[in-house]
Amino acid sequence: MTACDDRSIACKYSRLKEILVRMQSVIVAFSGGVDSTLLLRIAQMVLGDKVLAVTAESATSPRHEMDDARKFAGEFGIRHLIIESEEMKSPEFVTNPVDRCYLCKRSRFSAIVALAGDPGWQTVPMLTTNRITGRA
Repeated sequence: MTACDDRSIACKYSRLKEILVRMQSVIVAFSGGVDSTLLLRIAQMVLGDKVLAVTAESATSPRHEMDDARKFAGEFGIRHLIIESEEMKSPEFVTNPVDRCYLCKRSRFSAIVALAGDPGWQTVPMLTTNRITGRA
């Protein structure tokens, strides 16, 4: 492991690559946003074909975001699985509560993490904090 005694981007990038190498294979929760796109591309550069991008699709997913995710994965030759997200089946979610973003992410990440039960896969969840509720 590289000793990083500063907060430089180069140091963080090196550390990320080391973590990915140790993981050997990863499933990346790929929304098509900046964070998951960067992680997916770095994971592919480090692990090659031992990377699977998984995107959750539902009625709440803007079509252009799904198209962008498919296009990016295709352009870089990254295996990409689209799964159906089930947040619309949740009575909690459909009432449109203030923590709906948390509920949606919880539903989507649960489905993605379940895929890691297959032998040989590690999951890299992309968890963010909801700006309204402060929940992950």
